[in-house]
Amino acid sequence: MTWALVLGAGGTPGLAWLTGLIAGLRAGGSDVMRPDLIVGTSAGAIAAARVACGLPLDAALERERKPAPASRRDTAGLLRAVDELRRDLAGAESWPDRPLQITALEDGTGGLVVWTRAAGVPLVDAVAASCAAPLATPSPTIHGAGPLPAANAQLAFGHRLVIVISGAGPLGPLDDEIAQLRAGGSHVRLLFPDDSSLECLVRNPLSEGGRARAAEAGYAQGTALAPDVGEWLQSRHTLVPEVDVDDLAARFAVPSLRRAEWTHVAHLAVGAWHVHRYGTAEALTRVRDGIRRLNVSIGGTNTESSGYHETITAAYITLLAAFLEACPRGLPLAECLARLWTTPLAERDMLFTFYSRERLFSTDARARWVDPDLAPLRLEVVTGQ
Repeated sequence: MTWALVLGAGGTPGLAWLTGLIAGLRAGGSDVMRPDLIVGTSAGAIAAARVACGLPLDAALERERKPAPASRRDTAGLLRAVDELRRDLAGAESWPDRPLQITALEDGTGGLVVWTRAAGVPLVDAVAASCAAPLATPSPTIHGAGPLPAANAQLAFGHRLVIVISGAGPLGPLDDEIAQLRAGGSHVRLLFPDDSSLECLVRNPLSEGGRARAAEAGYAQGTALAPDVGEWLQSRHTLVPEVDVDDLAARFAVPSLRRAEWTHVAHLAVGAWHVHRYGTAEALTRVRDGIRRLNVSIGGTNTESSGYHETITAAYITLLAAFLEACPRGLPLAECLARLWTTPLAERDMLFTFYSRERLFSTDARARWVDPDLAPLRLEVVTGQ
């Protein structure tokens, strides 16, 4: 079970607040410096690179605490921070071994650009492009990529726990990004400025001493949050996916689910909801028709090689029906699902217990029901009960 740290945009004072918050969390006993994935955007890209590369946090905090002259342009402060990062790393070509994603926008198209170790782009150059403003002079870009004013939390998809730290607060696109994570079963903890921190970030943030005040406010907030955040992180081995199954089923029927929301967890939850409400046979009919409609609504097709897969759908409906039948009579569906997530039935590769890859991914299996070739399709084969 894995967790991800997403660090959003926020400008020069936002970087100071973000640095202070992370340092305060660690000082309070909640060390967020070792996530399984780090995503960084703009100011968050600088902080993400520091965390991923293991740079001393105390040194970064002291730098943010130093009084800085007033500035008329926020981007200039961020680019100075990028230069400091370049010196700290003493080699801009090196990416850390830890999974790190740096984001920006494709200039002209507005498409998302995500750089990783495999991209062949120097780390600090990627960070600089994430921080650059369209009208800044100079405005560092990579192949026309520029800054992205969001957290891009959706890139943490698939991680059971996700901490999103955003100096911009819980507004705008971030709401949608978090909704997508939760639809995939992630537990999400959003950390944004409290009233004291917000005062520092909103009132004259570029004035002399503004960055230092933001860093101190972030540190105080992080220290206060540390016990609760630490307990939440430690519980990640026992948490189960957090899914609003009624909401998923309702939007599946319309259909209005986004592509990113139609995850493995969502498939299972929607399938179980239909079995619980309609029984096995009618559930298969409704889910079959619903998946076909949804594939089209999100820009896909249903062909011999893509889209709806009859054998996978029918196999899951059969096994879900057996699982629900084995649950105590009268147990609410939400509690049945809570049990489901802890069983091998919820694992992505579960059907390979019954099918070889060649058989399951054949054209025949996509078009019509095909019997398993490795084991009989019975619940006890995967649950051991």
